[in-house]
Amino acid sequence: MKKLLVKNIGLLATPEGKSAHRGSEQGKIKFLKDAWVLIEDGVIASVGTGEAPAAAGAEIVDAEGKLVTPGLVDAHTHLIFGGWRQNELGMKLHGKTYLEIQNAGGGIQSTTNATRGATEEDENFYIDIPTKSVNIYCSDKMCMFYRYKQGNKMKIPVYLVDEEIYAKCPTIILSTVDKFARLPWDVNTNTIFGRVDRLCSRDGYVAIGAEHSRHNRTEELPTSILTPIKPFMPPELIIQDELHLITGPLGTIYGAYETIIEDLCTYSAAGKTIKPKYVVSTATIKNAAEQTKCLYGRKETAQFPPNGFEIGDSFFIREIPVENDPFRRYVGICASGQSVKTALLRVYAIVLQAAYNLSQEEECKDYIDPYYTLVGYYNSIRELGGAVRLLQDDIPDRIQRIKKKYGMSKQRFLNHKVEITSRMSSYDIPKKLSQLEIPYTSKECLDTAIATNMIAVGMDVDRLGLMVVTGQPKQNSEYIQATSRIGRSFPGLVVTLYNPYRPRDLSHYENFTGYHSQLYRFVEGTTATPFSARARDRVLHALVISAIRLHYPNLANNDGAAAISELTDQQLDEIKALILNRLNIIKPTAKADAEQEIDDFICNWKLLAAQPKGLKYYVFKTEKYNRLMNSYGEVCTDFEKATLRSMREVESSANMYYYTEE
Repeated sequence: MKKLLVKNIGLLATPEGKSAHRGSEQGKIKFLKDAWVLIEDGVIASVGTGEAPAAAGAEIVDAEGKLVTPGLVDAHTHLIFGGWRQNELGMKLHGKTYLEIQNAGGGIQSTTNATRGATEEDENFYIDIPTKSVNIYCSDKMCMFYRYKQGNKMKIPVYLVDEEIYAKCPTIILSTVDKFARLPWDVNTNTIFGRVDRLCSRDGYVAIGAEHSRHNRTEELPTSILTPIKPFMPPELIIQDELHLITGPLGTIYGAYETIIEDLCTYSAAGKTIKPKYVVSTATIKNAAEQTKCLYGRKETAQFPPNGFEIGDSFFIREIPVENDPFRRYVGICASGQSVKTALLRVYAIVLQAAYNLSQEEECKDYIDPYYTLVGYYNSIRELGGAVRLLQDDIPDRIQRIKKKYGMSKQRFLNHKVEITSRMSSYDIPKKLSQLEIPYTSKECLDTAIATNMIAVGMDVDRLGLMVVTGQPKQNSEYIQATSRIGRSFPGLVVTLYNPYRPRDLSHYENFTGYHSQLYRFVEGTTATPFSARARDRVLHALVISAIRLHYPNLANNDGAAAISELTDQQLDEIKALILNRLNIIKPTAKADAEQEIDDFICNWKLLAAQPKGLKYYVFKTEKYNRLMNSYGEVCTDFEKATLRSMREVESSANMYYYTEE
């Protein structure tokens, strides 16, 4: 008889009774805590709680406090489908019924029709399950990476999934700083820095210290081969774009993690220590040397382009008089005694109708396109939400009144609008950006595009030349970055609508000319304070864990947390020196406090490891093991350290709950 005993189950979900449930009876589920299950010859023989029974000859599986539940049968699933329905959420929020959405071409019927009409050529990727990889192809039949190319078919050499990046060790990695919060959690991040020692014929490169066993033969693949290899050279060049965004809480935490990143990218050659080179770029920054010192621990910063002999001619750039080549004009409006809503309504209406009138004149047809699509910029989604309603109802009515008042022959109708905010799906971003490039001669041309600071970086649409900014942004760098989205190839017009009831807006309006003639002079210095007291609370222990897991293979895996006592005092001092040397550059006054905090954390770590319970870096809720880390925001014991899984958790949002009468 073949037996299987599953023990240490945190929560067991099991139906009651000895027969299948039907109808409302299906909801009768019993939940058992600290449970076990005994299976004999593929049939559940017994279920219980507490200490598991002795089962001679049984294969034992430790559930490690996880959930055990029966397999889901007839679950509600969706196959891969064609088309998208993200826009329907906005329609629902504006009170549209499902029938109204369906009559407008939406609803489930829209994706059903798109799915029925889809062909194989519509899919430019292929998920290879046996090799755990995603093959990406081009849709252009003339491209060498076309999916259905005859003969030597090649996939685009790009990897998108974290696990595949770890396995393939690509030459160039494009990422956000958010990824580096994974350093204390996942030993596989070693591969990013070339720290690999094995090559699996099925799974790719294996990180130093990572557990990896041989795969048996399957129907699709032969038995895997595990080959020892030498580590790669670490990355030597790190490029950071939009440096002005790496500031505040994000810059503070990222600057601390850079301690580990730089160390992993450092190597020795011919008796010299070679560190990586950092190239960072931004158009709006002040005190760049101080910023790079805080983020990268570098005492020297070379700025490009350097200052020339004259302010207007630095060899690399030359100042051109605005009269010769106007690129952007700013107009300020502050309507005292009127609400911002009223002023916004009138500005939008007159600008949109004026652009339409000019498009009807023969002498303007070749020049009006950059000003036909109005970009509306808002400081928050809340403010933008009010503009959505205005564009639907009030602004079209106002345009009609303007037409009648001034005896215009034709009225502009706003048929195509788009919202560019963080509420967009990532799939929609390329589609909406491409819509902005449609010229006014097309019926699909956008009338308005309303956006938040999401467009302040990365949106390069040369066609746009008209923007209305509602309210002075909090930072001058944001104002510069946002307004520079227009007027990139054609002279641009920026209308800034100030709130007369906000002192800051009123001050900018009263000093409008002086402020805009010296915009870059008013850019604020960026702030990043790695190793400040509150930053150390969140990240100092994570740096210690990251350094130990990534440097010492016997402590790399989850079980390795219990082996902390195997490290010598010299090894622990090296880890401590790594962090304190960086801290001595950035914030020397905190060195003594940080050293004490590191010693306390390591001491606590050793005490946990010495307990008979056992210790892991992290394990899901269980009473069998202690854990060194817990997810940030979870309830932690006195021994656990709350640890960021993502830098998106640096600034926590308020949790909102919806309560029903039930």
